[in-house]
Amino acid sequence: MTNISSLLQPRTVLLVTSFADGIHDVATFSFVTPISFKPQLLAFSIGHARYTKELIEKNPECVINVSTKEMLDDALYCGTRTGRNTDKYEKIEWEESSKVKPRRIKKSPVQLECKVKKVIPAGDHNIVLCEVVLEHVKTMDYTPLMHVSGNEFATPTSLKKE
Repeated sequence: MTNISSLLQPRTVLLVTSFADGIHDVATFSFVTPISFKPQLLAFSIGHARYTKELIEKNPECVINVSTKEMLDDALYCGTRTGRNTDKYEKIEWEESSKVKPRRIKKSPVQLECKVKKVIPAGDHNIVLCEVVLEHVKTMDYTPLMHVSGNEFATPTSLKKE
């Protein structure tokens, strides 16, 4: 079978921050979807062995940071290293959150502080169900970074039907 991520693409690239045991981490994700308007719920998919999953299970909070095309290097950096042996915050500018312990990514135009409601096993991944408890919208005038597959990225093109 074809890898499903190459069939369903492109997808928005998000940097998810987590915190537990005095350690802050940030990882790159593109398996993300809104679930509900009221309350604001979203879900992302995470592999069983990912360090972010371990941190979220210890402290069920995260921040979902939208990536822009200007953040491609940050997304690649955070997506190709594990926080188990790399302090990614040495290269990523951050700011403190208001309602959760994980930090926000300073360059991100939209940052969603979340409480994790549940981690649900789903095949070779887990679904992390989050409730947005505070949103920071710096601007809606940005070009989102989209993940195609592997190291291939894109930006969206708007279409209008006349």
